[in-house]
Amino acid sequence: MKYAFDKFVLDTERFELTDESGELVDLQPRSLELLALLLRNPGALVDKETTQQEIWGGLHTSPDAMRTQVRKLRAALGDTQEPHRLIETVRGKGLRFVGAVTADSGMAAASTEEEPEEAQSAPSDDLIASPPAETNPSRRQPAFMAVLGALAVAIMIVAWFGVTSRENTAQSAQSRPFDAAIAVLPFREVGGQSNQAYLGEGVADELSNVLARINGFKVSSSSSAFRFSDMSNTTIAETAETLGVTHVIEGSFARVGPSLKVTVNLIDAAADDRIWTATYDRPYNTANVVRLQEQIVSEVVSEMAGELVTPSQLPRAKTQSSRALDLYYRAKSSLRAQTSGSITQAIEYLKKAIEIDPNYVDPYSLLVLAYEDAYYVAGLSWEEANAARREALAKALELAPKDNDVLIANAIITTDDGDSREAIAMFQRALAVDPNNAYTLSALAFAYTQIGRRKEALNLYRRARDIDPLNPAVLHGLTIEEFSRGNTQDALDVARVNARWNSENPAVQENLAWMLLKTGEYTEAHALFATVLRDFPKNDAFALEAAKFYLRLGSEEKARSLVATAPNAKAQIDAMLGDRAAVERFLADNPDPDTVGNETGILHFYLRDFDTALPFMKRTIEELELTGSADMAINELVWFLAHAHVLCEVADPDCDALLEKMEKSLFAYTPQTADSYDVFVAGAGTQMLRGNDGAAIDWLEAALEDGHTFVHLNRNPLFEPLLKTDRYKALMSKMEAKATKYRALIKEQPVPLPS
Repeated sequence: MKYAFDKFVLDTERFELTDESGELVDLQPRSLELLALLLRNPGALVDKETTQQEIWGGLHTSPDAMRTQVRKLRAALGDTQEPHRLIETVRGKGLRFVGAVTADSGMAAASTEEEPEEAQSAPSDDLIASPPAETNPSRRQPAFMAVLGALAVAIMIVAWFGVTSRENTAQSAQSRPFDAAIAVLPFREVGGQSNQAYLGEGVADELSNVLARINGFKVSSSSSAFRFSDMSNTTIAETAETLGVTHVIEGSFARVGPSLKVTVNLIDAAADDRIWTATYDRPYNTANVVRLQEQIVSEVVSEMAGELVTPSQLPRAKTQSSRALDLYYRAKSSLRAQTSGSITQAIEYLKKAIEIDPNYVDPYSLLVLAYEDAYYVAGLSWEEANAARREALAKALELAPKDNDVLIANAIITTDDGDSREAIAMFQRALAVDPNNAYTLSALAFAYTQIGRRKEALNLYRRARDIDPLNPAVLHGLTIEEFSRGNTQDALDVARVNARWNSENPAVQENLAWMLLKTGEYTEAHALFATVLRDFPKNDAFALEAAKFYLRLGSEEKARSLVATAPNAKAQIDAMLGDRAAVERFLADNPDPDTVGNETGILHFYLRDFDTALPFMKRTIEELELTGSADMAINELVWFLAHAHVLCEVADPDCDALLEKMEKSLFAYTPQTADSYDVFVAGAGTQMLRGNDGAAIDWLEAALEDGHTFVHLNRNPLFEPLLKTDRYKALMSKMEAKATKYRALIKEQPVPLPS
């Protein structure tokens, strides 16, 4: 359906808004959904409850969320002046579209519904090559679960949903449900006395992998589905809604003498109706797990005559040691918990598996990921974690350089080494084998951010979330990328969901604190920083973010204390405070710029050594292609103000190109529509670079009105020209009063100092 109004056309089939010249209007999906809802009901009051259900899927959000979407929509439509000519607010009731609307279905499908989110967020074909359907092997080695007949279960489920052409059920082809969305929950141990719950996870994990390889299924990743191992506090329908699926598979297993019995149920979540069940009874001998696995898989493939899968598609055992295999799956189970203790335990399991079978490649690949988790969650130093994961990767490459998990591990470290383009090529090869691996999708997304391709990154993160909606790493990356594209409220919503489901993960809590700072919710941000720094006092990245926050409030002593034992972070805070002697000592102790990283130029910027800063700034700009085609993200604007200032101060020819790139990112905002600290400060900074001091103060006054403080800007070289103006002095007087109130509010929650 197409809706023509004012100077615009909304095409709900393509999910695009164009202006009178045919140019696309840049609006985030939620704003487009709101516009479509209003246009479907022209002249009618759309109440808040309807909007909440239609746009947020019934998810509770703050009143600011709706106001933000309305403000952005009006700004895009040029409807910011009252009385509004298009979107009218009925105070306390809802919204009404008051403009003239013409609906035309002639060039669109008859339905007026928007495309599903999956279609909106899927990356373009040039990003990920879709593999042929018949060459789609599993991303993970089959576990003990293959012994239990997981492949047979998958075939039965495929038959139920009508993916195969064979008539395996009584339903006709016309009545079978298509595009099934399924979550496989961990299988319960009957009796629960053998301490083998990890085997139930193994059954479900392998079943998920098999189903994910079959065209026509959406399968929720195990890392999200396994959050529902305890169903005592939720229903099947609630679980399915959280995971975004229509059907749930659950089951149980039990040791009965020399046999293992497995029962599987397929449930229609909406009706809470068991629509299919099966029971498997197999001889079990721990010493012969691998041999028995191959036997059962061969029987299933023979029975199905290779119609759905062929032996070449099935993953083969990579170890002949059932004990090593057992330890590997214990490690996977421990890693899913994402706590300090569970990650440490997982690493021990993997080391023991390697001791038993030094040529078993899977533990080495998983160690690369486990040591990265140990740094972020378990408090291991980066030096130790990085050395250990590189050692594991070297052995994995020696054993099986073409293995898909080894390829992914290699791509992750290649990204960290700064060769993002090579890493992207590796990730794309891995996705050609396993296109529905949420971890690989999110890792590829991060690699794209490193070369400034933020639109592709956001699409990939959204696709990863669709598969793995509760994964902390996926939601962490999505938070950053939603914010980077100006979707501030969406980013905050994602961060809160992440914090609710992954409360034990310090990186998740810090990510929420980061978003709260962007939106001016300082007291809540402080409480989160206090918790994270109490539990992880040696994490330099967390300490630096907290220190920068306290500088905004004018708490210089607190900021210094937080980074006292972190040399790189301390140098940045010293520079922001104008402590030249301390920064020069740091640079003398670290003469190699590569040991300091891209922050070297920032240090010289704060010291007003612009000529010295220039080559470092230029290198960063060239690496990210910021004077070329690369996007500049909202969360990069404040950082690149310093780069632009240096380039302009030394009359570098790239000054104008960089400044124009920043202004392009800010195009949709005014001081009245800005919704984050970054936009307010970047708006002020770009006006300073253009010589418009009064306009810069307009932005800063709006920031103060929105609840932000920025006492530290008094020491920023870019804003020095304002220090002597009466208007800025008055602004900073109000700013200090607000900062004093914030300091008083958080005084009862002191942040513990690093030990």
